[in-house]
Amino acid sequence: VLAVSDNESTGERYGDTIWQELETEKRWIRPRKFDLATPDAPFDEKLLAPTILPGGTHIQLHQAAYARRTDRVFIEGMFGANWKGKDGTTQTDNTLLRRHQWNFATARVALVAVEGTPIGDEWDAAWTLPTDMVRLIRIISGDVCNPVRSFAIEGRHLLTGLLTEVSIAYVSNAVAVSDWDSLFVDAVTYKLAAAICQDVAQNPTLQASCLQKLESLALPAAQTADAREVLSGENFGPRELASQSGLVRSRFLSYARPPYVPTA
Repeated sequence: VLAVSDNESTGERYGDTIWQELETEKRWIRPRKFDLATPDAPFDEKLLAPTILPGGTHIQLHQAAYARRTDRVFIEGMFGANWKGKDGTTQTDNTLLRRHQWNFATARVALVAVEGTPIGDEWDAAWTLPTDMVRLIRIISGDVCNPVRSFAIEGRHLLTGLLTEVSIAYVSNAVAVSDWDSLFVDAVTYKLAAAICQDVAQNPTLQASCLQKLESLALPAAQTADAREVLSGENFGPRELASQSGLVRSRFLSYARPPYVPTA
């Protein structure tokens, strides 16, 4: 249980008691119910018995389904949206999502301008960022060769110059676990194992091994495979990056040589 703060008594006679919710370092796990019903033909008890006995194929398949569901619930609880607090806000562990521009978690949205927000002399407009955004990939503009590069993020607002409309591409944490990339699932598995193995196995060496495999094997493999499936500034080589420079483009054009411009 984390530190708590008291409330000063107002001295009101028979006043209402002010209740406070305790902040904890760990999350409560509440029971959830799932059903799996599969029919069996009861006409032949000799064939039916090996199927429904504890060691039978039927029961083993049900146990495997239960194990998969258990893993999914734990992963969703550790890295998905979790209800927290009196107002039901969500709290998500976004560590791995923030470490790469994951294709499976990429979303696009047109932002809504914030009216009457004091933003000082440096910026001309403020835009409300989506609540599921954990990493900004880029601001989408009409000119792909001159993207918006002058901006700032303060809180849940995107600050820009004088723009009439703004759309962004970003990494979202609202992606269902079933839609995660398989290599990303491997990375999450090692992160989850490192988080719980100390309490379960009481083995610091095992925890360090899980973290080492996460950083040296699972996460780099997921990032590399993901990066090869997208054409973005993060993955451009020197030639492609140079071609996006206005100075380099004018140099090419002066020699009647068209610059290399990546196509979507």
